[in-house]
Amino acid sequence: MESSRENGIIDLHTHSNMSDGSDSPVELVRKAKKGNLVGLALTDHDTVQGVPLAKMEAEALGLKFLSGVEIGCQDEFGNLHILGYFKDLEIERFSHELEWVKKARIERNMKILAKLREEGMPISMDRLKMYGGVDVIGRLHIAKAMLGEGHVKAMKVAFKEYLNVGGRCFVPRKTFTSREAIELIKGYGGLVVMAHPFLIPGQKMELTRIINGLAGLGIDGIEVYYIENTPEETRFLENICEKHNLIPTGGTDYHGVNKPGVSLGVGRGDMSIPYSLMYRMLQRI
Repeated sequence: MESSRENGIIDLHTHSNMSDGSDSPVELVRKAKKGNLVGLALTDHDTVQGVPLAKMEAEALGLKFLSGVEIGCQDEFGNLHILGYFKDLEIERFSHELEWVKKARIERNMKILAKLREEGMPISMDRLKMYGGVDVIGRLHIAKAMLGEGHVKAMKVAFKEYLNVGGRCFVPRKTFTSREAIELIKGYGGLVVMAHPFLIPGQKMELTRIINGLAGLGIDGIEVYYIENTPEETRFLENICEKHNLIPTGGTDYHGVNKPGVSLGVGRGDMSIPYSLMYRMLQRI
């Protein structure tokens, strides 16, 4: 391991304004450098369009960089997220693989806007684009539009009453199964990591069943170190990684101002993700 990095910190779960973050890919990398990080991965939702800019800036600033993506999945394991990490990624080819998911998002957005119109909260697609990400528009952006257009008084109201499961305007979207996401990432030479396991509803027994199933499908790691985890939850995930010989990874799920109080590499001030985790990943890719 490079001696200049071995004591440094990293962040392997970040989002730019290509999806639902607020910083551009270049701004995000510069903030990482300013925060004394030594390694970074950009993992936007269902898009890798920000990767080339982030990678170029990281190389210029001397940061280790992993190309990444976060893919939402729905299947017998429930609604979960899979992270993919790559040393080198064919951006155009991989983007083509994600195109149908982006189209499904657009179709879903149109259905949600139609439901909002029926609720007396008209928002045109053109207006929504003003609040949206550069490459991907999702429920966060719709909530921001609802707030910006004066239809709700707070983002949490938009989600709780209208956009979340059970809300009056909720619409499910078509996406990958876990198997499909894993096969896609591995087909491009990437590492597959289960994102923020404890955000999945259920008890530890159910979570163990899900992780066992994903391990059987070939995941390479679990996001053990995460901003919402308790020390007990972190130890639980560390033990599962040891049991299945999986790589433990970690990240803050940084979104800039769209997730207030969370900073790159340190989360809410109580995280310190060591470079040794990224080094281990780089040896496996």
